Amino acid sequence: QVQSNIGGKITVNFREEGKKVIDGARIALLPVFDP
Repeated sequence: QVQSNIGGKITVNFREEGKKVIDGARIALLPVFDP
């Protein structure tokens, strides 16, 4: 249960903070790969 709770917190942090980084990189890369 402890590992599950820790994994859940990491997932939440990734979804909240990591998503911003991924979205920012996606916006920057889309014009490059878009034919």
